[in-house]
Amino acid sequence: MSSSREAVQDPVLPAICVEAQHRLGRTLRSLYERTVDGQPIPLDQVDLLLRLRHRERELRRQR
Repeated sequence: MSSSREAVQDPVLPAICVEAQHRLGRTLRSLYERTVDGQPIPLDQVDLLLRLRHRERELRRQR
């Protein structure tokens, strides 16, 4: 391997402590609940989910 390739390696990122991970998780969860979780599912996505569920049932019946 050439020396120029060795110099391009990704830097090692520092790990965060467990308490920081939990705090970050709580913050992200709270943010999600206040923004995305309360929104209705768009009709095109509901349609897609219904079609996928129907297809799953068809495949189960074929077994």
